[in-house]
Amino acid sequence: MQTTSPGIDVFISMDKFEIGRNFGTKIWNAARFIQMHASKVEGFSFAAYAGGAGDAAPCPQGEAASLSLDDRHILATADAALAAMDTALAGYRFQDAALAAYDFVWSQFCDWYLEEAKRDLYGDDPARRAQVVGILADVFGRALRMIHPFMPFVTEEIWHQLAYAASDEETISRAPWPKPYTAEQKAAWGLDEEVRAYVNARHDLVTAGRALRSSLSAIKPSDKVAFVVSAKTAEAADRLRAETESLAGFLGASGVEVLCGETLSGMPSADTALGTVALKLEGSVDAEAEKKKAQDEIAKLEGFLRTVEAKLGNETFLSKAPAAIVEQQKARKEELLADLARKRALLDSLG
Repeated sequence: MQTTSPGIDVFISMDKFEIGRNFGTKIWNAARFIQMHASKVEGFSFAAYAGGAGDAAPCPQGEAASLSLDDRHILATADAALAAMDTALAGYRFQDAALAAYDFVWSQFCDWYLEEAKRDLYGDDPARRAQVVGILADVFGRALRMIHPFMPFVTEEIWHQLAYAASDEETISRAPWPKPYTAEQKAAWGLDEEVRAYVNARHDLVTAGRALRSSLSAIKPSDKVAFVVSAKTAEAADRLRAETESLAGFLGASGVEVLCGETLSGMPSADTALGTVALKLEGSVDAEAEKKKAQDEIAKLEGFLRTVEAKLGNETFLSKAPAAIVEQQKARKEELLADLARKRALLDSLG
């Protein structure tokens, strides 16, 4: 469904089945993780978040002040994903509805919020742990109902395994479709586009930092390295300084230093909406060796590019080769150009 547009025939390949398999594994593992931590909260019930009359709020009024930016972001993003699904389904755009659910659950919920929530779930504050479990239960219950039209068997099983259903006779198929949070709830919890925009920009900064790590072959995934961020504004700098522990966890860093408006040179760096993120090399990476590797890789990529360009500039090849092969070579050229741009940027940042 995710790759199908109405009225268009789709080429079936094993890759498409693997996407579904991997997604099923992702939500199953998320369910087990949430269930494990919910069992540590005395008197907790998933059934209270099943969407019926008197459904529990993910955050009671008195707890709103203790919501983190990530809590507010996931609640606001869940609401936006539901709105996107409702709009797509109303227009019979089933592919768009499936993509909205998939992107929200895989990326925003599993890849980001679950990872951020681990600090509180494994922390020493039982009240905060209970609050996070309530948010997880509410958002995941919504997600299961959003996914259910496209993955009915997996979602039905998880619905019962987590006891969102009060009895074996109940089914997720009869559970109410999620409703948007009320205007009063959004105001109380601080759910607005500014929060979503900031947290999304912070996610982009972390992604850019991870890419810097992976671009240097001398840095192993288990290595702890130091990062520095030069924020574009004083407000962004203050926010990032308050989150250096979280940033370090996401980046696998020994520490994150936050500056404001300073030019970072002599280090691999990347520009983001919040500022420039750079990887400190002292004591962890041999800059000269990395320069040599980057130069060698650039030379190799340039050789591959010349070969591809020679084929695409050969009229005989273009006239006789199957169209699929020609398109494959064009795609290969774009990949090589992108790889070259990344390697040249790395070499420039290394001085």
